Amino acid sequence: MGLDTVIVAGILIIAAIVASYAVVGGMNTVVRTTSETFKTMQEDNFDKMNTRIQIEDVVYINGSFYLRVSNAGSTKISDVDKMDILVYDGKDTEWVPHIQQKGEMGWVVEEIENDILNPGIFDPGEVMNIKVDLDYYIPYNSDTWIKIIAPNGAESTKYFGGGWYS
Repeated sequence: MGLDTVIVAGILIIAAIVASYAVVGGMNTVVRTTSETFKTMQEDNFDKMNTRIQIEDVVYINGSFYLRVSNAGSTKISDVDKMDILVYDGKDTEWVPHIQQKGEMGWVVEEIENDILNPGIFDPGEVMNIKVDLDYYIPYNSDTWIKIIAPNGAESTKYFGGGWYS
């Protein structure tokens, strides 16, 4: 009877050790994944802090906005087509989609000035010219706000109190 108790106690101790190793291994994975997630969040926040886009000028002609946007930060924006443009005309806010070809309603990059270093990438110090085609006219002298948002969340807003002229 004494030997049976020792064997059962030994089996329970071995089972407890195996279970603790399984828990520790699982916790190691959780800690590593959480650590990598925090590191990614820090890098994203650092990129956002170093991204500064600025709408320099807005011209509105016959239903189209022409924006001149500068990259005044220290982060390059490689996925320009993932930027968002919002237009608020005093009544409604409209999200304007990026388009691949001219003729559709939406926005398209017409040119990145001095785009020598990384063609197609919006580098610091460069100026991007954007054409925004809307499917409606904004009334003359309406209060209009235009917002452009980079993929990492950095944004710039510009007030335009114009309306349409040709």
